[in-house]
Amino acid sequence: MSIGSVSLGVVTAQDDTVFRVIEPVAYRAAGMLATPSERAGHVVDLLWLPLVGGDTNAQPVPTGLAESWEVAADNMSVVFTLRQDAKFSDGSPITAADAAWSINYQIMSGHPDIYGQHDFFPARREYANIVGAQEVFDGGIPADEFGAADVAGIIVVDDYTLRIEFTQPTLFMLNNLQFARIAKAESVLASAGKTYADDAYWTTESGTVFSGPFMLESFTSGSGMTLVPNPYWFGAAPTVSRVESIFVQDLSSGIAAFENGEAEVIDFTMTPIDVANLASSEYLQSSLVSYPSLSVVQLFVTPFRPMDDVHVRRAISMAIDRQALSNVLGGGDGQTTYQVISGHFAPANVNCGDQFASVVGMPYDPAAAQAELALSPYAAEIATMPLNMQLGMFGMPLSQDLIIAQVVQAMLQQNLGITVNIQSSPIADFNAPPYPTHLWPNEQGDHFIDQMAFMNNLASLNSADPLPDEAQMGMVTMPRVPELLDLMAQAAAATDITSRCEILAQAQQVWVDQVYTIDLFTLDSSMLIAPYVEGEVINNFGGSLSFRETLEGLSYNR
Repeated sequence: MSIGSVSLGVVTAQDDTVFRVIEPVAYRAAGMLATPSERAGHVVDLLWLPLVGGDTNAQPVPTGLAESWEVAADNMSVVFTLRQDAKFSDGSPITAADAAWSINYQIMSGHPDIYGQHDFFPARREYANIVGAQEVFDGGIPADEFGAADVAGIIVVDDYTLRIEFTQPTLFMLNNLQFARIAKAESVLASAGKTYADDAYWTTESGTVFSGPFMLESFTSGSGMTLVPNPYWFGAAPTVSRVESIFVQDLSSGIAAFENGEAEVIDFTMTPIDVANLASSEYLQSSLVSYPSLSVVQLFVTPFRPMDDVHVRRAISMAIDRQALSNVLGGGDGQTTYQVISGHFAPANVNCGDQFASVVGMPYDPAAAQAELALSPYAAEIATMPLNMQLGMFGMPLSQDLIIAQVVQAMLQQNLGITVNIQSSPIADFNAPPYPTHLWPNEQGDHFIDQMAFMNNLASLNSADPLPDEAQMGMVTMPRVPELLDLMAQAAAATDITSRCEILAQAQQVWVDQVYTIDLFTLDSSMLIAPYVEGEVINNFGGSLSFRETLEGLSYNR
């Protein structure tokens, strides 16, 4: 077939006791093991027990450490009763103290001196409303990469009772706490003082203890990892004895290996462009699983000059013909696999749908874009200020990214006379990019129903006032839009869903008007699951494979 037939050298003999998954090799792979929120629904999810379980609709269910909970009538606190049969992979019991330490460790990962060193766990999104957490996020306590914060709102009542208190009424905290993974403090603290390369962390140390249904047997940098069952797991026993995660550099290599029988699943984000390339293979066609995406594909805006100016951002947004871009990606006029969006939300997520219907997107209007650009203090020099567009961030598909970049590059040159340099070399340190990263394609996956948490994922990255010196500006920094922060705070204080959605709709309009991100489209997504695999469970939100539930009922019908 056209993509080639390269083998990864993996033994392809049929073995019904092994589950093999092809995944993209990712910078900070070991860090993702440490704080795997953004990897939920992937192989590493098997290593960690969450405080609160979630079903395929991302609704809280008692399959995690908490067997029950009671939310206060004013939504200002929640008390968890923990199961007493949960154990770490070393056989020691998991208690409320372990849960409290783990959440405090994740909160510490949001400290400004730590955030992004080994992972981008969105603690500021998930835990901002916990009493005492904001002080950590503001840098009000010393940073401790291998330690935990000690916030007042996380209270150990007894060995199997945990209380969490909030600064304001919190309607969806149970959804957020599905990302609270339980770690053993000793495994983390043992690494204090050590320095790790990009592809190693405390999780890859020999003897690391895990809390999920599997534990890490081996990790080979740039190659993959092997997981084996946790002998002390309280839940249903997995149907396989090993899970092998195989890392590949690009999707085409992964697809070739999958077609060669080297894996049961290929866990990549597959766009409609990628799917079109499978047409010549009957096996790949029979393995294809497609689902509506709840993701937003956007251009992430980093406020390096001139992107710090709202007039420049608005001009660029109006100079991009989103429908034409979508048609290029989707194969021509009339295509439906890429759908233009009016704001920072996917219409398929019906939460706040009535209110968000009022959001007016930025129009495609080159004349208005030129007039807007003329209002910028950079207007006279913008033609000599090339913008950098970075590709391939966070595993984004390069095939789609490159087309986006090339189309946007042509539109901005034609409509505004702005030069865009397309950059594809990997960036080693996101907190210190080697050049200004003005724009970069990014897909924000919507893995749960709370639109506020979805928006807060990026709203929490609002720049300081004044902006940091560019020499200290990381690429995961966003424009300064105080009005957006004010509205998000009002939404957080709302005590009913309708009021919250009304305020969030206002925040969406500010998001669009101030061009906090340049939102482009949503799309249909796909993955490959071998046709002989039976019992797979797909999450309805985000479309990813639910590995824990799949491996509890997996069988092979070869």
